[in-house]
Amino acid sequence: MRDPLVRHAPTSGTSTTQTTRVSGSGATGSVPSTQISSAGPPSGLANTPRADNDQNIVSSMASRSDYVVEITSPFKYFEVCVSTGNHAIDHHEVDISRISSDNELFEMIWDKYNISRGIGLRRLFLRPSDVNFVMFSVSQRNQYGAGIHKKPDEFPPQEELDEKRYHYLCPRIRMPVNVFLHYLHRARWNIWGEHMENIWLQRLPKKLDRDLIAEAQQAKGNAPANEDLAFGWGVHIIEGPNHAVLGLLLAIGVAVAFVVSGMIVGFAKTQEQGFGVGNFLLAILASTMTAVYFQLQD
Repeated sequence: MRDPLVRHAPTSGTSTTQTTRVSGSGATGSVPSTQISSAGPPSGLANTPRADNDQNIVSSMASRSDYVVEITSPFKYFEVCVSTGNHAIDHHEVDISRISSDNELFEMIWDKYNISRGIGLRRLFLRPSDVNFVMFSVSQRNQYGAGIHKKPDEFPPQEELDEKRYHYLCPRIRMPVNVFLHYLHRARWNIWGEHMENIWLQRLPKKLDRDLIAEAQQAKGNAPANEDLAFGWGVHIIEGPNHAVLGLLLAIGVAVAFVVSGMIVGFAKTQEQGFGVGNFLLAILASTMTAVYFQLQD
């Protein structure tokens, strides 16, 4: 039963209820009061609060984006020296700041090594045969290459680690030569999914913050005796004869000598002449291969 003194508005939207109360003196007065019903806003204003909320969220996200701080990892370099013949050694600095696996590291090392090989016979007759961990120097003025001062197991001293110029995981563990050459060989073929861990990436010595030449030029005034040289630590890839290729060429040479001697025997009808020519060709082949082998050793 509805109170006759209460005037009810429709239940949809915002309802206004005016209640008439009787005072103690018998006089009648009306006090308006506003109540929000649970039925929701009118249909014309149904989407207004949501639109306002979306705008508030967008503006909040925009304001928060002003406080985003980009975190970058420090620069890291891996020093690589490669023998290029005539006692010359190329020096490369591999930027490894953004890599996280041994596979990526050795792909970049292979790229630098491949650049140093050139396009001559060295690419065919030579292959990596040994690796030394070295202390080396490079000239700041003339980039003649690198000079090796200490080998084969040199790592940055503790002072370099304390000064944050170099880093490697302690205790110091030297990467075995056969493992290094295996990783380098597999990186040549770019086989996806191999060596995705970072076991040796953590343990190899890495230059921090600045490349070797830039740091040496900045500290030039502090070391006048060595102002023309910059010293660093890294690996020296040593090349040796590719015995598989040399053996194949020797086999081809012997086969050619045999064919030539057989043809001479067939045409001249004398075995002495045929085998004599064959022996002469084999002697030329042997002396040539010996000269090539010793040339590749330099």
